[in-house]
Amino acid sequence: MEDAAAKLAGLAADVGSCTRCAELVSGRVRAVAGRGRPHAHVLVVAPHPSETDEADERAAAGASLLVEMAELVPRLAQDADASVYVTALVKCVPRSERSLREPLESERDACFAYLSAEISTITPHLLVTIGRETSAFVLQRLFGRADESALPPALRVVESPSFRVLALASPAEMAAMTGRERDRYVEQVRALAGRSGL
Repeated sequence: MEDAAAKLAGLAADVGSCTRCAELVSGRVRAVAGRGRPHAHVLVVAPHPSETDEADERAAAGASLLVEMAELVPRLAQDADASVYVTALVKCVPRSERSLREPLESERDACFAYLSAEISTITPHLLVTIGRETSAFVLQRLFGRADESALPPALRVVESPSFRVLALASPAEMAAMTGRERDRYVEQVRALAGRSGL
Protein backbone atom coordinates (compact mmCIF):
# COMPACT_ATOMS: atom_id res chain seq x y z
CA MET A 1 0.00 0.00 0.00
CA GLU A 2 1.30 3.42 -0.99
CA ASP A 3 2.14 5.70 1.94
CA ALA A 4 0.63 9.17 2.39
CA ALA A 5 3.77 11.07 1.37
CA ALA A 6 3.98 9.12 -1.90
CA LYS A 7 0.26 9.65 -2.58
CA LEU A 8 0.59 13.39 -1.99
CA ALA A 9 3.67 13.56 -4.24
CA GLY A 10 1.70 11.82 -6.98
CA LEU A 11 -1.21 14.16 -6.44
CA ALA A 12 1.11 17.18 -6.68
CA ALA A 13 2.39 15.86 -10.02
CA ASP A 14 -1.22 15.46 -11.22
CA VAL A 15 -2.03 19.02 -10.11
CA GLY A 16 1.06 20.33 -11.91
CA SER A 17 0.02 18.79 -15.21
CA CYS A 18 -3.72 19.49 -14.93
CA THR A 19 -5.41 21.00 -18.01
CA ARG A 20 -9.08 20.76 -16.93
CA CYS A 21 -9.76 24.52 -17.05
CA ALA A 22 -8.57 26.09 -20.32
CA GLU A 23 -8.79 29.69 -19.05
CA LEU A 24 -6.78 28.91 -15.91
CA VAL A 25 -4.18 26.96 -17.89
CA SER A 26 -3.72 29.80 -20.39
CA GLY A 27 -3.20 32.40 -17.65
CA ARG A 28 -1.14 30.50 -15.08
CA VAL A 29 2.55 30.40 -14.36
CA ARG A 30 2.06 27.02 -12.69
CA ALA A 31 -0.59 25.04 -10.85
CA VAL A 32 0.18 25.02 -7.13
CA ALA A 33 -0.26 21.89 -5.05
CA GLY A 34 -0.71 21.74 -1.29
CA ARG A 35 2.15 21.08 1.08
CA GLY A 36 2.72 20.06 4.66
CA ARG A 37 2.83 17.10 6.96
CA PRO A 38 1.28 14.01 5.29
CA HIS A 39 -0.80 13.16 8.38
CA ALA A 40 -1.35 16.71 9.61
CA HIS A 41 -3.72 17.39 12.48
CA VAL A 42 -5.01 20.50 10.66
CA LEU A 43 -5.70 20.92 6.94
CA VAL A 44 -6.15 24.56 5.88
CA VAL A 45 -8.06 25.26 2.64
CA ALA A 46 -7.53 28.64 0.97
CA PRO A 47 -9.75 29.75 -1.93
CA HIS A 48 -6.83 29.65 -4.43
CA PRO A 49 -3.07 30.25 -4.49
CA SER A 50 -1.84 33.83 -4.48
CA GLU A 51 0.50 35.19 -7.12
CA THR A 52 3.25 34.92 -4.49
CA ASP A 53 2.50 31.20 -4.01
CA GLU A 54 2.52 30.72 -7.77
CA ALA A 55 5.87 32.49 -8.24
CA ASP A 56 7.70 30.56 -5.48
CA GLU A 57 8.40 26.99 -6.63
CA ARG A 58 8.69 25.89 -2.98
CA ALA A 59 5.43 27.47 -1.82
CA ALA A 60 2.24 25.59 -1.22
CA ALA A 61 -1.14 26.70 -2.48
CA GLY A 62 -2.47 29.04 0.19
CA ALA A 63 0.86 29.50 1.98
CA SER A 64 0.80 33.30 1.80
CA LEU A 65 -2.78 33.34 3.10
CA LEU A 66 -1.65 31.22 6.04
CA VAL A 67 0.86 33.94 6.92
CA GLU A 68 -1.95 36.54 6.84
CA MET A 69 -4.15 34.30 9.00
CA ALA A 70 -1.41 33.94 11.63
CA GLU A 71 -2.57 37.16 13.28
CA LEU A 72 -5.96 35.57 13.81
CA VAL A 73 -4.73 32.10 14.79
CA PRO A 74 -0.99 32.33 15.61
CA ARG A 75 -0.54 28.57 15.93
CA LEU A 76 -1.33 28.10 12.23
CA ALA A 77 1.97 29.75 11.28
CA GLN A 78 3.96 28.61 14.33
CA ASP A 79 3.16 24.91 13.86
CA ALA A 80 2.86 24.97 10.08
CA ASP A 81 5.69 22.50 9.51
CA ALA A 82 4.78 20.19 12.37
CA SER A 83 1.02 19.80 12.28
CA VAL A 84 -0.51 21.73 9.36
CA TYR A 85 -1.08 20.92 5.71
CA VAL A 86 -2.03 23.93 3.61
CA THR A 87 -3.73 23.77 0.24
CA ALA A 88 -6.27 25.57 -1.90
CA LEU A 89 -9.62 24.59 -3.32
CA VAL A 90 -8.65 25.90 -6.79
CA LYS A 91 -5.04 25.01 -7.61
CA CYS A 92 -4.33 27.86 -10.07
CA VAL A 93 -4.37 31.62 -9.64
CA PRO A 94 -7.68 32.63 -11.28
CA ARG A 95 -7.16 35.17 -14.05
CA SER A 96 -9.11 36.44 -17.03
CA GLU A 97 -7.03 38.23 -19.64
CA ARG A 98 -4.22 38.50 -17.05
CA SER A 99 -6.46 40.23 -14.47
CA LEU A 100 -7.07 38.51 -11.15
CA ARG A 101 -10.62 37.38 -10.45
CA GLU A 102 -12.55 35.05 -8.17
CA PRO A 103 -12.67 31.36 -9.10
CA LEU A 104 -15.66 30.20 -11.14
CA GLU A 105 -17.97 27.48 -9.84
CA SER A 106 -16.82 25.21 -12.68
CA GLU A 107 -13.19 25.70 -11.59
CA ARG A 108 -14.06 24.81 -8.01
CA ASP A 109 -15.85 21.71 -9.30
CA ALA A 110 -12.89 20.72 -11.47
CA CYS A 111 -10.43 21.03 -8.58
CA PHE A 112 -12.56 19.46 -5.85
CA ALA A 113 -11.31 15.96 -6.70
CA TYR A 114 -7.79 17.07 -5.74
CA LEU A 115 -8.97 18.48 -2.41
CA SER A 116 -11.01 15.36 -1.74
CA ALA A 117 -7.91 13.22 -2.38
CA GLU A 118 -5.86 15.43 -0.03
CA ILE A 119 -8.47 15.07 2.72
CA SER A 120 -8.72 11.28 2.37
CA THR A 121 -4.92 10.90 2.28
CA ILE A 122 -4.10 13.26 5.15
CA THR A 123 -7.08 12.32 7.36
CA PRO A 124 -6.97 15.57 9.35
CA HIS A 125 -8.73 16.05 12.66
CA LEU A 126 -9.69 19.62 11.73
CA LEU A 127 -10.39 21.11 8.31
CA VAL A 128 -10.12 24.94 8.34
CA THR A 129 -11.71 26.62 5.33
CA ILE A 130 -10.87 30.26 4.61
CA GLY A 131 -13.48 32.62 3.18
CA ARG A 132 -17.23 32.45 2.85
CA GLU A 133 -17.37 31.21 -0.76
CA THR A 134 -14.76 28.50 -0.24
CA SER A 135 -16.39 27.41 3.02
CA ALA A 136 -19.85 27.22 1.46
CA PHE A 137 -18.57 25.19 -1.49
CA VAL A 138 -16.59 22.74 0.66
CA LEU A 139 -19.41 22.25 3.19
CA GLN A 140 -21.91 21.70 0.37
CA ARG A 141 -19.68 19.10 -1.29
CA LEU A 142 -18.79 17.29 1.95
CA PHE A 143 -22.16 17.35 3.70
CA GLY A 144 -24.70 18.10 0.97
CA ARG A 145 -25.54 21.48 2.49
CA ALA A 146 -23.90 24.69 3.65
CA ASP A 147 -25.77 25.90 6.73
CA GLU A 148 -25.64 29.72 7.08
CA SER A 149 -24.87 29.31 10.78
CA ALA A 150 -21.57 27.63 9.87
CA LEU A 151 -20.39 30.25 7.38
CA PRO A 152 -18.24 33.30 8.17
CA PRO A 153 -18.68 35.57 10.01
CA ALA A 154 -20.61 33.05 12.11
CA LEU A 155 -18.41 30.66 14.08
CA ARG A 156 -19.50 27.08 14.48
CA VAL A 157 -17.58 23.85 14.21
CA VAL A 158 -19.30 21.34 11.93
CA GLU A 159 -18.80 17.78 13.12
CA SER A 160 -18.48 14.70 10.97
CA PRO A 161 -17.54 11.17 12.01
CA SER A 162 -14.08 11.66 10.49
CA PHE A 163 -13.14 15.28 11.21
CA ARG A 164 -14.39 18.71 12.21
CA VAL A 165 -14.74 21.72 9.90
CA LEU A 166 -14.17 25.32 11.00
CA ALA A 167 -14.97 28.02 8.45
CA LEU A 168 -13.09 31.29 8.98
CA ALA A 169 -13.48 34.69 7.36
CA SER A 170 -10.73 35.62 4.93
CA PRO A 171 -8.47 38.60 5.62
CA ALA A 172 -10.47 40.61 3.04
CA GLU A 173 -13.74 39.68 4.76
CA MET A 174 -12.31 40.68 8.13
CA ALA A 175 -11.10 43.99 6.67
CA ALA A 176 -14.68 44.73 5.62
CA MET A 177 -15.87 44.42 9.24
CA THR A 178 -16.13 47.45 11.48
CA GLY A 179 -13.39 47.78 14.11
CA ARG A 180 -15.66 46.53 16.87
CA GLU A 181 -16.98 43.61 14.77
CA ARG A 182 -13.46 42.61 13.81
CA ASP A 183 -12.18 42.77 17.41
CA ARG A 184 -15.11 40.65 18.59
CA TYR A 185 -14.60 38.17 15.72
CA VAL A 186 -10.86 37.82 16.45
CA GLU A 187 -11.60 37.24 20.15
CA GLN A 188 -14.21 34.58 19.33
CA VAL A 189 -11.96 32.83 16.79
CA ARG A 190 -9.05 32.69 19.23
CA ALA A 191 -11.29 31.24 21.94
CA LEU A 192 -12.76 28.67 19.55
CA ALA A 193 -9.31 27.85 18.17
CA GLY A 194 -8.10 27.13 21.69
CA ARG A 195 -11.02 24.78 22.31
CA SER A 196 -10.50 23.11 18.90
CA GLY A 197 -6.82 22.37 19.43
CA LEU A 198 -5.53 25.08 17.13
